[in-house]
Amino acid sequence: RCSIKKCRALGLQPISDEIMKTIAGGFSEIAASYGLQIETCAESIDLSQFNIGHGRCIDDRIISKIVDHPFVARPDQHQRPGCGCAASVDIGIYSTCPAACRYCYANKGDLRVAANVLRHDCESSLLTGRLSE
Repeated sequence: RCSIKKCRALGLQPISDEIMKTIAGGFSEIAASYGLQIETCAESIDLSQFNIGHGRCIDDRIISKIVDHPFVARPDQHQRPGCGCAASVDIGIYSTCPAACRYCYANKGDLRVAANVLRHDCESSLLTGRLSE
């Protein structure tokens, strides 16, 4: 999701629920034709009429299926309202994606992205850099 500051800089505007439903209907038809499921991220609008549910990046339901045992996690209190993610510890790091999309909240600036991308080592177990003694 685009941060408010970055959205304004790009000239992006919020859309109405009516427009969102029109778009959702089209996306839903396309997804169904490919056997795909669409989920939203922290949206307050109910799009269930289009077979679109509320997703979770850190999904306690999927974790329960994987471990074949009920997994109960508290909601992540550090996310925006409406987020369904379970509390977790993020192993990622900001400004590591070489795409450096202007709208992305995870990239703090091109210079840091460039520096982190240069430190990437595909032989390393880390996202950027290497473990040292």
